[in-house]
Amino acid sequence: MTFGAFLRVIAVLGLTRAIEPIHHKPGHNYKSHESVHITVNKVGPFSNPHETYRYYSLPFCRASPSTFDGQEGVEDGVIVGGKKHRQGLGGNLAGDRKETSPYDITFGDQVPWRQLCQVSLNAREIAAFKEAVHNDYYFEFYIEDLPMWGYVGEIAGEDLVLGEIEGSRTYLFPHLHFKLGVNGDNIVSANVYTQSHRKVDITDAQGGDVDVTFSYSVEWVNEANLEYNDRMSRYVNSAFLPDSLEIHWLSIINSFVLVLLLTTFLSVILIRILKKDFSKYMDLDEEIGAAPLTGIFAWVNSVAIAHKSTSALPFGTILIVLSLFAFVSFPSTIVGGILGRNMAKEFNAPTRTKKLPREIPSHGPWYNSPLVQTIFAGFLPFSAIYIELHYIFASVWGHKIYTLFGILFLALAMLVVVTSFITIALIYFQLTREDHRWWWRSFFNGGSTGLFIYAYSFFYYHQRSSMGGLLQGSFFFGYMAIISFASTLMLGHIGWKGTCIFVKYIYGRVKCD
Repeated sequence: MTFGAFLRVIAVLGLTRAIEPIHHKPGHNYKSHESVHITVNKVGPFSNPHETYRYYSLPFCRASPSTFDGQEGVEDGVIVGGKKHRQGLGGNLAGDRKETSPYDITFGDQVPWRQLCQVSLNAREIAAFKEAVHNDYYFEFYIEDLPMWGYVGEIAGEDLVLGEIEGSRTYLFPHLHFKLGVNGDNIVSANVYTQSHRKVDITDAQGGDVDVTFSYSVEWVNEANLEYNDRMSRYVNSAFLPDSLEIHWLSIINSFVLVLLLTTFLSVILIRILKKDFSKYMDLDEEIGAAPLTGIFAWVNSVAIAHKSTSALPFGTILIVLSLFAFVSFPSTIVGGILGRNMAKEFNAPTRTKKLPREIPSHGPWYNSPLVQTIFAGFLPFSAIYIELHYIFASVWGHKIYTLFGILFLALAMLVVVTSFITIALIYFQLTREDHRWWWRSFFNGGSTGLFIYAYSFFYYHQRSSMGGLLQGSFFFGYMAIISFASTLMLGHIGWKGTCIFVKYIYGRVKCD
């Protein structure tokens, strides 16, 4: 047994006493040769972002001999990985499971090549690595708050349909190259690269063990032009997370022009019609009368627990969430409801109301039916945001990092404007047909965009992503149902509020009973 394998065994058994390294907060000012800690987080198939597992669910090296005496977090000359980090509620909800790593890196010290450990992988461990490679597993590391990604391995000659066939080879990447950028005494960039010329063939490994040497190298570069506050900007156009800023801007400009033309067109129509109606009614004599949420979470979390995924919330986190609901959200809802009921003013109708409702004429043509108008009301706002929705989906359900919040604000503003405008227009046409039941109609017209968002989620899942499997499908469609329901409530209120203001305005200026 090699020394590295021995260290790995005793580390797992807990026979080596090692102090957990001090993990520096973002913005730490490093001194020369000071320890730089790499944190490992999770692994999982690249196409299923929420199907993630602990990094050490695969048989990676957990221990390494230290080459620097007196380094922080090292005792008896051994660095031991796999010690869990303390993390907040946000990290648990995001599925993070950060742990220490055995990488021995110090600030500013170049490392051409260094052995991490040398192990003899048995058939079970090789099978675990092969399954990970065939499922396109990636890993996630952190230095301070800077994420790094890389692939576990690669396949050469694999058939897209049949998978591993005769002649195809499965390779493991045992060597990692860290390229770290500094500006003064701050770390401003972090990248990790897998080197294909050092890959190990694990295809024909059923007959016995395979000796693998895990290693790494470190390159420090000076990035004086990259300020510390701009360190996250490079993730917008990361090679691992490709994106196109120009297409993004063109898409939002296209949506903005569409919204502008739509609102202008409807404004002209409404102004001309209202002008005629005001003239008509003002000439009349005064005497002439006219989320389930709990059930979805329980199912999704149960599936994640069954798959041993890091997406499953720990029991302590579940208790925290339940406590927040029981002692903050629920009491606040009760108190808010009581205050709202006691402090709200009565609805002051702009005209005198009668006890008997007026008879409502038949709907007439098919396009005047509530269902058709609800679909039409949801389609126009959705058409204004569907391009931006793709980028949001790619961020929430993919590996993109969304940083263009100014564009997101413009998309939200367009959504609010179009939802209000189209709801008002359809309700006005409804009122001209003497159909006075506009309250709930305005809510459903405004909130119908949520249905289009959920319908788009099916299109995105099957046509714009490579997601699959019970775990990822449960997370995606379960939480998208909650998001779509919340969107329906929000946009429904916007549609109703805008319509209420409009109705009170126009009826307050006509002489009718």
